[in-house]
Amino acid sequence: MKKIIIAGGGYAEIPIIEAAKKQGFFVITTSNNPNKKGHQVSDLYEYGDYSNFDDMLHIAKKHNVVAICPGCTDFSAISTAYVAEKLKLPGHDTIENTLIMHHKDKFREFCMSHNLSVPRAKSFSNIEDAYLYKPDFHFPIIVKPIDLAGGRGISVIHSIDEYESSVRIAFEKSVSKKIVVEEYIKGTNHGFSTIIQNGKVIFYFADNEYYLPNEYWVCGTSTPSSLSSDEIRQLIDFTEKTAKLLDLCDGLFHIQCIAKDGKIYIIEICRRIPGELYVKFVEFATHSNYADMIIHGFCGQKITLSPEIKQKPDCFARHCISAKRTGVLQKVEFDQNIEQYIVEQYKLMDSELVIQNPAMQKPYILFMKFDSYNTMIQQSNNLYKNITFHFNSI
Repeated sequence: MKKIIIAGGGYAEIPIIEAAKKQGFFVITTSNNPNKKGHQVSDLYEYGDYSNFDDMLHIAKKHNVVAICPGCTDFSAISTAYVAEKLKLPGHDTIENTLIMHHKDKFREFCMSHNLSVPRAKSFSNIEDAYLYKPDFHFPIIVKPIDLAGGRGISVIHSIDEYESSVRIAFEKSVSKKIVVEEYIKGTNHGFSTIIQNGKVIFYFADNEYYLPNEYWVCGTSTPSSLSSDEIRQLIDFTEKTAKLLDLCDGLFHIQCIAKDGKIYIIEICRRIPGELYVKFVEFATHSNYADMIIHGFCGQKITLSPEIKQKPDCFARHCISAKRTGVLQKVEFDQNIEQYIVEQYKLMDSELVIQNPAMQKPYILFMKFDSYNTMIQQSNNLYKNITFHFNSI
């Protein structure tokens, strides 16, 4: 049986694991945490750090795999591209181009050198140089590590008095000890996920992003998005231009962006699985074979679109529910106002959950369907008014 590695084993990788198995693969998952839910679904779990090049290469050689797929982290995107390059496996870009797309400093430099629309930015690999830098754009500005997601190490600062401490935090959090200082664009936030083939977009999906209660971590998405047809066109043009400049292979290409006054600013791009069960969200809303297309891309196979795909997605939302304080969470209750819209819920807590970081720990992920766009936006914006968190009183 042909074997594939999926670099990760969390709950968010489960739709990809299941899709690969349905396509006849023997699926091997890997991480340094054997208790992750995805390992229970795969055919084999191998202990190994999916961010470590040597670990991943060893596992790939050991099992003579024919393909390798990243999970939901940028680290896995980079390590799998390295393994693919070493073993001449299909479905991946060069390691050089993968680093350009997944390291914020290299990505900013690439975009600015090709006149692509991104916030103005300056990168640093030395903390003293960063301390001496005087930003040449107006406050507020944003300071962030080049290699982390989920809002870790990010600060938005409104005066020079906050600058030095924000730089220190970003350097402390960064794995590679590199940061980016960039202008802060205030607009509407969106995800834009595409499948490219022969350098052209053959499928796209746009969403609105929600950032409650953590301003820098996407905790929810809804579709259809509020992006205009012209803004969608800008995103397609950016994708196809990038594909041409970097000679990208076929497959997944995901964007996070900000729309302001009709102009799109690209914040990040990636070629790995979007997190927090985003795959299920896309498939719910579009009736598409999104997971299959992703697997086909990373296996170097021809990508075909399901005939059931809806050109205009249903009104769907995906919300990652976060408690608002620390403590021992015993139960989460959803008011009838929102319960009527829930089509599926993914429970991430057992009988209780110790909340240490309220912004990052999620007891539930909800998938919700609405009868209209306005209802979807209203319910999404007022979601937490209809949720009760029950904590242990001790």
